[in-house]
Amino acid sequence: MKVIQIEYNSTLYQQEIILRDNILRKPLGLDINDDDLSDEINQDHFGLLDDESNLIGCLIIKKNGDNAVQLRQMAISEKLHKKGMGKLLVTEVESILKKASVQKIILHARKNVSGFYKKLGYNKFGEEFIEVSIPHIMMEKYL
Repeated sequence: MKVIQIEYNSTLYQQEIILRDNILRKPLGLDINDDDLSDEINQDHFGLLDDESNLIGCLIIKKNGDNAVQLRQMAISEKLHKKGMGKLLVTEVESILKKASVQKIILHARKNVSGFYKKLGYNKFGEEFIEVSIPHIMMEKYL
């Protein structure tokens, strides 16, 4: 397994969109092609590759101030849920961000997976809210 940065509009980026659509949008009756993806060129995309270089996980990092970022659109291939792949992806990206002097990560966690982020050291702040038709919780972590 290895974590890599995905170049915007590359073949891997196209695979990332498919993975995000299948895991994050289709189960909600949504289509990622209905989302405005135009700002993604300005965001950092990371992928988790298996030993055969297949994309099995991804997440996006969006700058949110001088030393802060927002973690967005994390998705892990469904067959690999609860196998430590999400933890691996997040912790590797956190290491990369820490080396880049990022001090704080925020995210909008789907309420049903907020426990995953809590185990990784993220803390809830603010009130529950609805995003993409489901409950979310704001979470943060200082690196």
